[in-house]
Amino acid sequence: MKTENMKKVMFDWRTLTIAFIVAILVVLSTFAGNTTSLYVKGKDITKNSEPTYRGGVLYLPVETIVKGMGDTFVWAKKPYIANVTTNDGRKIGITVSQSTVNVDGKTVPVSIMEIKGTKVPQQAKPVTINNRLYVPYDFFKNVLKYPIETKKNGSKEIIYVGNTNVATPSKPTAEQTPTSSVKEDPRYPFPKGWTPPQLQSKWSTDKQKNMEILANELEFKNLGAGAVYSPYGVGASAILMSAQNYEEYDTRIQFDVWKGSKYTAEDYKIPYIARELFKLYFPTKYNDIWTIVDNAYNDKNVDKYLNKMLQYDNRQIKFMIVKESLVIIVGKPGVSYDSNWKVK
Repeated sequence: MKTENMKKVMFDWRTLTIAFIVAILVVLSTFAGNTTSLYVKGKDITKNSEPTYRGGVLYLPVETIVKGMGDTFVWAKKPYIANVTTNDGRKIGITVSQSTVNVDGKTVPVSIMEIKGTKVPQQAKPVTINNRLYVPYDFFKNVLKYPIETKKNGSKEIIYVGNTNVATPSKPTAEQTPTSSVKEDPRYPFPKGWTPPQLQSKWSTDKQKNMEILANELEFKNLGAGAVYSPYGVGASAILMSAQNYEEYDTRIQFDVWKGSKYTAEDYKIPYIARELFKLYFPTKYNDIWTIVDNAYNDKNVDKYLNKMLQYDNRQIKFMIVKESLVIIVGKPGVSYDSNWKVK
């Protein structure tokens, strides 16, 4: 019995030790992500493109940096193989878990470290995190030839790509008010310190590409075959997007929340995010769609729009109330559907 008890105590101690180490690693990982910012040509792209440390190596997202620099990024086989084409015509092939990349037909290391003045390859390899391709920091300098620099601002680490001769941003004061070309609706005041994001890209025939646009530009979290928006960054969702390839229609948008209150001021972001979201699918009629949703959530009669096949910007669309959510099904442009969303 004593031996068995000793074994149990040793097992419990080891289990607790492992759990403690894991907890510390999680905290350290979170701390690193929260104190590292990423700028490309002066634009902060940290949101949805957060730098991360793996095995002591700083990793940065490839797609957002490459596109931010004006070069081309294309998935050859998502999420394992990607191709980058620079403006000067160089072609770089990147494969997850391989320590080398193909540059214009030549094999070169992904990452290099310098030991006593001699450069040697590292075994750091490209990885995918949340369906995004990440490579070590020095890849952008040595392979892509981008200007890149890291600066310190107190405990915060700031990475600049493409424009390193910029001042390190200071911490905003309470008196500073963010500027935006988006007009503030007095019914939906901007949460303190928040600037509404604006859509920059155009709709793509690739459903997953549209989810990437939402993540990169409108603060959504890309789930691959869909996306979710929470005004708090985490927790309960306000907007759910579906982008399953087997669905005949283009997307299904579900609103679970629309407006905030003095107790939930962050929810006031939702109408602004929604307007930019509608621009992706309805470039000229987005405000009509937005007004219908806004009226529905402000107790105005929208019965004439519900459960009917409507048409906006050459797309069929249907508004529905499902339990306590407002659901919008959006068809593909120029495609005619029956009442069950089967292509005619």
